[in-house]
Amino acid sequence: MSYRRWVAQCLAGAFKAGDLTDAQLNSRGAKTLGESPQWLAVLAKDTVKQFKHAWQSSHLAQVTLFILQHSEFKLASCFPQSKLIIRYVYLWPANIPPSDSTIMQLGLPIIPTEGELIRWLNLSSNDFLWLQNVFRTRPQSQTKMNHYCYTWISKKQGQYRLIEAPKECLKRVQKRIYQEILKPLPQSGYVHGFVPGRSIVSHAQLHVGQALILKFDLQDFFPSIHYRKVYAQFSGLGYSHEVARSLAALCTHQTPRDIVKQPSPKCVDADLNLYNQRHLPQGAPTSPMLANLAARHLDKRLGSLAHKLGYRYSRYADDMVISGPRLSANAIGRFQDKVGAIVLEEGFALNTRKNRAIKHSQRQQVTHIVVNKKTNIKREEFDAFKALLFNCARFGPASQNKDGITHFKAHIKGKIAHYHGINPQKTLKLKRLFSLIEWP
Repeated sequence: MSYRRWVAQCLAGAFKAGDLTDAQLNSRGAKTLGESPQWLAVLAKDTVKQFKHAWQSSHLAQVTLFILQHSEFKLASCFPQSKLIIRYVYLWPANIPPSDSTIMQLGLPIIPTEGELIRWLNLSSNDFLWLQNVFRTRPQSQTKMNHYCYTWISKKQGQYRLIEAPKECLKRVQKRIYQEILKPLPQSGYVHGFVPGRSIVSHAQLHVGQALILKFDLQDFFPSIHYRKVYAQFSGLGYSHEVARSLAALCTHQTPRDIVKQPSPKCVDADLNLYNQRHLPQGAPTSPMLANLAARHLDKRLGSLAHKLGYRYSRYADDMVISGPRLSANAIGRFQDKVGAIVLEEGFALNTRKNRAIKHSQRQQVTHIVVNKKTNIKREEFDAFKALLFNCARFGPASQNKDGITHFKAHIKGKIAHYHGINPQKTLKLKRLFSLIEWP
């Protein structure tokens, strides 16, 4: 939305917030602008003439369009030196969501208008637009005015993943959206990622002792969820078009061009074109929940497919697992093709290089947890960590902190706690070794 259209919409909201008379339109318009220019009186008078027979039935968009096309408004808003500044946003009458909407059933914030959203987020009108990048086109490069910090994280096999973390102001806004709108929403039983009470361990436990495990990986999970999908989530809750549009803009991002080009595209395990459009940034507080919501129908379809065949299905972020009785090689291929077709129909794509069919005679792993007979830690991983603790006790923890981890003790304790959730009995040895370490 351009700044000129934003001003027109704010004026339209002021006009629609009361009776249709020259004096009242001029008064509310002056309060919105913080001044009473001569052209406003002409605009108010012409608005009365235009809508005098259909004021109650006219929509905000119709009044906005009329203001945009009005000659006096065009003259007033076309010069930089006379740029209009909004001083007050009216809450024009809007319908309260119906009682059967998700908003009312779950007690979500009732935000009928864009003006109310600005107040709810405790922002000024200009900051509200600034955080949505309304005033600028996509930046060529990262600047201090950008709302995100960018970090390329190295993965296995020399690949990289882009983390886009919001800066403080936008992060505060996104946290409130998450806490009060997204967090109360019920989650699918198939989802184990970013859900309170569920984890990679609960994801793995579902597939313990199965004859066959089929593993799938969603390609570019976060960046493939674009603005339209995010808008659909907020709109589906019952929020108006204006409110859903703004919430989606606050939760999505278009990456600067120079960031997308780094590092070399040959090293990036992602479709860089996805970053050229507004997408869910991996690193924003709102992204995990919105990603789960966007994949909700995908989970339902794959869960139903698995259930019909006597199989189990679960997903942790982009990691999808289906397990159950043994299948022939041909049947496995057909099953994988069917899953791939459903994923494509739902607007996602599989990273087919990571498709796996693992029999019970092989080591079966789900999110790096062994699940053949019970949830367990990989032997080589456990032995390496046990050796680390032994050396910490013998030579001191500083000698083993080769990566320079700042809070090394907390890091070690966290890893022991993680292993305890997988196999409590096996971690007794680790706890005994930890108690022998002399920490500074």
